[in-house]
Amino acid sequence: MSNHLLENVTIYWPILDKPKQSKHKDKPATWSLQMRTSDTAEAKRWKSIGLKLKSHIGDDEDPDTYQYVNVYKKSVVKNEERPAPTVVDARGKALNPAIVGNGSIANVSLYEYQHPSETSPTGFGTAFTLMGVQVVQLVKYTPKPRNEFKDLGYDTEQIGTSGEETESTDLDDEDQQEEHAPEPPPRAAKPVTGTVPPKKTAPPPPPSAEDDF
Repeated sequence: MSNHLLENVTIYWPILDKPKQSKHKDKPATWSLQMRTSDTAEAKRWKSIGLKLKSHIGDDEDPDTYQYVNVYKKSVVKNEERPAPTVVDARGKALNPAIVGNGSIANVSLYEYQHPSETSPTGFGTAFTLMGVQVVQLVKYTPKPRNEFKDLGYDTEQIGTSGEETESTDLDDEDQQEEHAPEPPPRAAKPVTGTVPPKKTAPPPPPSAEDDF
């Protein structure tokens, strides 16, 4: 078991703010990021500590060629909640993890540990946990505003005028919600197919002896 600090790593797909739930609901949510390198010597150093890299050959969607590895940290281990990975800036001060975007350069801290493995000759395999990130060059992530409507190609048409107020000025928000709540639709009357005899009413009960007191 040991710690590793990999410097000046290009990171992609960082999930450092809120852990993401796995597709397998029985597994805990995780924080994660992808480390990439196109430098052969750097890739060799990563492999020397036990990281298993994959290769990406440039294509139409991603023209770059590089080697990469995904590293994770589980949010729950043995029914105990784990803290999020540390995220700091170049001066070591806390950095908002939600703004770290693709292509940022960071020093990545990993914790190496052994786990049982049936495929390993020794019976144990090597795994890594993402412990923290020091961002030295930030590519700030800014979420795109959601727009559920498209341009219809024409201006809004005015179809009339109204002198009624659209909201009350003397009600608070909760009252306004109640005031403008839609009325439930009236229940449809059942069709009458014949003469309905009047309901018989039970005779009043005899007076009780207690009524005299």
